[in-house]
This record gives sequence, C-alpha cells and structure tokens, in this order.
Amino acid sequence: MKRINVWVVLAVFAAMTAGMAVAQSLGDVAREQRKKKADKPVPTKVYTDDDIPSDNRLKDKPAEAPANTAASPDAKNADAKAAADKKPAPGSVDEYKEKAAEWKKKIDAEKKVVEGLQQQLDGLQQQYRLRATAYYTDAGLRLRDGGSKWGDDEQSFRKAIDEKQKEVDAAKQKLADLQDEAHRAGAPNSVE
Repeated sequence: MKRINVWVVLAVFAAMTAGMAVAQSLGDVAREQRKKKADKPVPTKVYTDDDIPSDNRLKDKPAEAPANTAASPDAKNADAKAAADKKPAPGSVDEYKEKAAEWKKKIDAEKKVVEGLQQQLDGLQQQYRLRATAYYTDAGLRLRDGGSKWGDDEQSFRKAIDEKQKEVDAAKQKLADLQDEAHRAGAPNSVE
C-alpha cells in the first residue's frame, strides 16, 4: 500500500512540475498579445466633406423680399406690433421657458413662505422646551410657583405651537397644490 501511495505522490508531483514548465506567465501572454496588435495595420479612415453632416440653414431659407417691394400697411403694422410686444409665439420654446420661469417663481415664493413658517414653529418649540427644562430642573422655582404660572405659560405655548403648526400645514398644502397645478399646466419637474 505504501508503494502505491509513493507512486501516486510522485505522479502528481511530476504532473504539476510539467504543467508549470509549459505554462507561461501572465506577463508573457500580455506581451505576446501586444506584439500581435502592433503587427496588425491600423485601418485609417479619411473623412471628406461628404462624411461630415452639414447644417445649411442659411441655404435652405427662402430669399428675403427685395426692399423696394411694397407691403401692405396692415402687414407692416402687425410686424411692428409683434416686434414691440416681443412676446414669444404661442407654442414656441420661448413661451414654454417663460411659463416655466413664472411657475418656478411662484413655487419658490411659496417655498419661502413655508420655510419661514417652519422656522417660526421651530423657534416656538425650542423656546417651549427651554422653559420646560428650566422649570422642571429647578425645584425651588416649582415650589415658589406652585404650578399656576407655568401651567398658564404652558397652555399659551401649546396653543401658539398648535396654531403655527396649522399655518405650516396649510402653507405646505398650498405649495403641493401649486406644484400639482404647475404639472397639469405642463411645467417641467425642474420648477419644483
């Protein structure tokens, strides 16, 4: 049995060393691949004017009417009025951008209102917490007060906080409604 084990171990060892002798290192394989790529000619493309797309908008435009051609007075007035108004044509990109800017302005103004109300609410809540902490940590104050002054103050703070919270909620709802209205009007998501 020992002889078989020794022969098996020797056979495995011989197979491993033979495999290692035949195998190339990864670096050698990479070098060979680079040589093969370098030996191949790189196809070059020569670009001509026919390959480059042209944008001949000026060539495609119809020629302007000569200056000596008389136009009707109504047409001249309409052109002058349109130039004076400088409002974008209905359905144009400029009109779309203008409407999007208007919606963005409205939404940003409402966001500022919500932010201001939220800051006021946070200030009231912080002031309430500070007073409550001062009251409950000072045993002498609680004994002297007897709970009557703090009870009144606490009620007024809670009432003010609740009212401010209702204002914030109403402003947030108004902002959400404004955003929905903007989306229904076709304003892009970027106006939010």
